[in-house]
Formats: sequence, structure tokens, C-alpha cells
Amino acid sequence: MAIKAVFFDFDDTLVLTKQADEKAFLQVRELARRALPEVDALALVEDFKTRFTALPWDPSNKVGVDDWRAGLWLQALQDQGQERVEGGQQLSQRLYTCFKSTRLQHIRLEHGVEELVAWLQHKCIGMVVITNGHPEVQRGKLAAVQMERHIPHILVGGEEILQGRPEKPAASIFLRACGLVGCQPHEAWHIGDNLSSDIRGASGAGLAGAVWVNAAGRRVPPDFAWPPSHTVAHVSELQSILEDVLHQDRKVPVCR
Repeated sequence: MAIKAVFFDFDDTLVLTKQADEKAFLQVRELARRALPEVDALALVEDFKTRFTALPWDPSNKVGVDDWRAGLWLQALQDQGQERVEGGQQLSQRLYTCFKSTRLQHIRLEHGVEELVAWLQHKCIGMVVITNGHPEVQRGKLAAVQMERHIPHILVGGEEILQGRPEKPAASIFLRACGLVGCQPHEAWHIGDNLSSDIRGASGAGLAGAVWVNAAGRRVPPDFAWPPSHTVAHVSELQSILEDVLHQDRKVPVCR
């Protein structure tokens, strides 16, 4: 089985976004405690998380993502009984700015990623990053790690949606990735942390491998119909898996 391409999820695969989020929330709690000592800062953050998880941006795209998320902080303040807090709009903006800037400061490529990318380049294996999410948010995080310097081909799910195409787990975004690097689905692998968007999506698109990054050691649900071809705790483990496959196949890609 020839391997011509590897596709990567971004959040919590190439970078630890959830870890960066938690560091950002710590800073927001400190800011909230200083600005409003009477507010339960922990409850404030948890309320924001609930709203953020449910609707991280305006589904109608009428409100900019920064204004939308600042609005979520304002709603969280109001739920804390701060409906008439002086300067509520300004404070909610400060909370959001704190969250956004701290998060970006802690978005870093996972250890071993640059080495893995260099090894894949040496093996002449094409690469594409396929990430879901709001275009502005994802591009900001991608820029924070200079992702295009490492992997120039990047597909952002939110940009696909704006063009009338679906994001992961739709097969179309994986097939577009194949087109970017000139391979067929059976010549590509995908690695990501989300069973639905990454593993189900890659399997449904007919990719040769769907590698699950499972740092928490979770179990695949018994009713999940798309079991991963491999499971790893860290993205860097992909190299040893591919080395075995290439050795067995004896068809090492040749750079042209």
C-alpha cells in the first residue's frame, strides 16, 4: 500500500488547544476577581464555557466572532447578577481580550511535530492540515505557530462552509486535500483527536489510515462504526507506524 500523503487535524493534534484554553481561563478568573470581587469567578468562567461550547460564534455570521464571544462574557456576567454592572460592556471586552491573547500566547506546536514533518518531507509524503472552526479564529491560531511554514496546504472548515461546502467529517474536504497533494484516498492517512470528525470522516472518505490521537486513554464506544486503524497517545508516534508500513510495502516514495 503506497502512502503518498498524510493529513493532520490541528487542535489537540498538532497543538494542545484545550491546555491553552485552561491557561487562558485561569487568567480570566484572576481578572474577574480583581475587577468584581463580589462575583464568583469560577462560576463565571464555567457559565461562559457552557455558552461557548453551545455556540462559539454567530451561526448566521451577522456578528463578528470577537463581538460574539465578548457578548458571551457579558451574558455570563449577567447570570452572576451583574445586569447593571458599571462598564459591563467594557469589562466583558476585557475578559474576552484576556482570554484570546492568553490562549494565543500558549498555542505552540507539540513537541516532535517539526521532526515528524521533516521526516515526512524527506520521504516525499505530501501533507495537508484539515481543521474545523471559524476562519478568523483558526487562522489566528495557525498564524501563531507559523503553520504554513511547516505545512503550506491548509483547509479550514469554516472557509469551506462559506464556499458552500461542508467541513469534517464530510468526505469532500478530505477529497479536496487529496487533490492538493495529488493522491488518491487509498494513498492517504489522516490523524486527529476527534472520533467523529477525524476518524469517521477519514474512514468515510476511503482513506487508507485513520489514526486516533487518544492522550486520555479513552475507549472507542461499542456502537462506533468507524474504528481507528491505529491509536496513539501523541502525534509523534505516527512516524514509527508509517515506518513499519513503508518497510512492509517496500515502496518508498521518490522525490521528483
